[in-house]
Amino acid sequence: MMTTTSLITGTPVHAAAEQELSPDGDFTRVAPATVNVTLHKGMTEQTPADAKSNNISASATKNGKQGSITADGETQDWNNDTENYNPALYGKVGYTAYDITAVAKDVTTDGIKAIGASIQASQAAGKLADNEYIKGATKVMPEQFMTTTNTTTFQNLAASDDTSEHHVWAFVETTHAKGLVTQISAPIVAALPLTNKAGNKFQTDSQLYPKNIVQKLTFSLIKHGDSPSGDGKTTFLPGVAFQLYSGKPGSGTPTGTQVTTDANGKLTVSGLTVGSYYFVEVASGDVADIDADQEGTYLMGADARNDSANKLNFTITDAGVDPTTLHADMMNYHAPDMHKTLEASDTNFNSSFTEGTLASFKTTIHTPNDIKGGKGSEIGGESYITEPYGVFQGSDTADEGLTWVRSESDFQAVEPDGTVLKEGTDYTLTDKDNGRGYDIQFIREDGKVSDTVAKYQGQEITLTYKMVVDNDAVIDKALYNTFDLAYQNHPTNIGKQHVRHIIHKVPVYTYGAKFVKKSTGLFGTGVADTKLQGAQYVVQNSDGKYFNGFADGADDDSTAEAQWVDKLSDVKEGVLTSGEDGSFEIKGLHTGDYVLHEIKAPKDYQLNTKDLKFRVEKGTYTNTVYTARDDAKTILPVTGSNERTALAVAAVTFVVVAAGAGTYVVIKKRKNAAD
Repeated sequence: MMTTTSLITGTPVHAAAEQELSPDGDFTRVAPATVNVTLHKGMTEQTPADAKSNNISASATKNGKQGSITADGETQDWNNDTENYNPALYGKVGYTAYDITAVAKDVTTDGIKAIGASIQASQAAGKLADNEYIKGATKVMPEQFMTTTNTTTFQNLAASDDTSEHHVWAFVETTHAKGLVTQISAPIVAALPLTNKAGNKFQTDSQLYPKNIVQKLTFSLIKHGDSPSGDGKTTFLPGVAFQLYSGKPGSGTPTGTQVTTDANGKLTVSGLTVGSYYFVEVASGDVADIDADQEGTYLMGADARNDSANKLNFTITDAGVDPTTLHADMMNYHAPDMHKTLEASDTNFNSSFTEGTLASFKTTIHTPNDIKGGKGSEIGGESYITEPYGVFQGSDTADEGLTWVRSESDFQAVEPDGTVLKEGTDYTLTDKDNGRGYDIQFIREDGKVSDTVAKYQGQEITLTYKMVVDNDAVIDKALYNTFDLAYQNHPTNIGKQHVRHIIHKVPVYTYGAKFVKKSTGLFGTGVADTKLQGAQYVVQNSDGKYFNGFADGADDDSTAEAQWVDKLSDVKEGVLTSGEDGSFEIKGLHTGDYVLHEIKAPKDYQLNTKDLKFRVEKGTYTNTVYTARDDAKTILPVTGSNERTALAVAAVTFVVVAAGAGTYVVIKKRKNAAD
């Protein structure tokens, strides 16, 4: 009797025993012609430390001890740290069976080992098809894959026939998940059929046990922040939080806990197996949530939200993945910014204006670097452009007392190098009703800003324009010009729609002054003074010009404007006259020093010999009343009279005047003229 052996994962197994019959070749065949072979896949998980160092040695296992199986074709269980292979986690594994009987000349234990080693070496070199045994195979069974029960069965394999008392088969792992499987199983070479463990019959169903070393994968992400100036420089962003999800962006399930970038802007997520994943950025630190009105230096990107626009997604398929591609660099961009001021030339009078004049405003808008989609982000080695802004517009609103008149506004939108943006091409401008301001839109019909606006991303657009301080302005009250910059850094047809706003307002004022005309009182003391009607004044400004009232000029607005003339004699409309209560006023002036010049005294009073200086500023109209006084005219004696009676007699005048809670008396002797 001749005995052959097969090698199953390095262990020799006795094959079928054939009995020699008569020399003329007559015999009765007792071995099965075909058998079924079931492969039971095992796996041993590689430790995280070994995975980090890409250690794929046989000893690189979870607890340092792999399972062992006695390869005898019988049903067995995995032991130690080896367990049933899980294709749902570690991917597709397939085997191809080759009938190499015709080229397997040496089927001794050493010969079987040599065949297995030859196939393994060719496979490691990526030249399996060139191996002499594989090339010499007379039959190749179609590749079969491990099922969810970690098995696959090759049925009806040739085992014994008239041409060969046994068939030698090589079972080769021809598919495995890249990255997840760090060491494939060694080729299994077996001479079929096999005898059972008891040695009393042939196996018609043999069980073989190949095994892999597997690992869970790690994904790393580095978070960058852009330079607001658009110079291309970046910085690492620490303290930025992310949540990993499994599934489809927008409908996935959180996996694990939030992870946060370290001082170098890096985070890692481990324990990854077959599946689809995506990162969702969580507002934290300097990064503001784009779906809320949270303040922040940087703005979350639409590419990292939990919706269909998410670009931070990756998939580990059942074919595996190259672990070096499990990396992303993500850029956060500075949020837009906006500031509103008065032009410097209009701050000379503490932001105050004379009614009818134009207040010049300047709104500076910082354009973000990703206004038309930002560069600098990549995942899995593929670069991508972030979503462009879907909303980028401004609304300028004037309080009552300020009026927007397009034809007088001198509106311009200018880039830093002096390039003037074109209305209709780079923006649209729409007047609000009743002169209450304007709206400016930078997003065109194609849903993006123009190429010119995008060219200057990271720089500033300056809007300059004027508004009329009209006759409805409330004196001493702040008249606000407000600019609202609205923006959204993703298209308006994707995901949650939340428009963020930056609102700045600048006040302007117009002031005035109130006066009361009084007598100088008893003997010039101010006591028992009298409010005087009919006094007339003109106002002179610091330039020496005289106020001549308000009148509508030749411009396009309907606001009356202050008129100033060079000569007093030209004043017609600017005369201020005291009323019955002695009061008069002037309003609608800017801050400054003015002069009150009396041109007509009240009846029986003398014209003031000196001009009166007064100040107009915030609060002078509301909280201050300036007093202007005149002396009564002197009563002269009748010329040429010989009557001395009235003047010769010394007279005593008693005047009683109430003063607070008491009373005081003024006594004055009058003497005749001769005295």
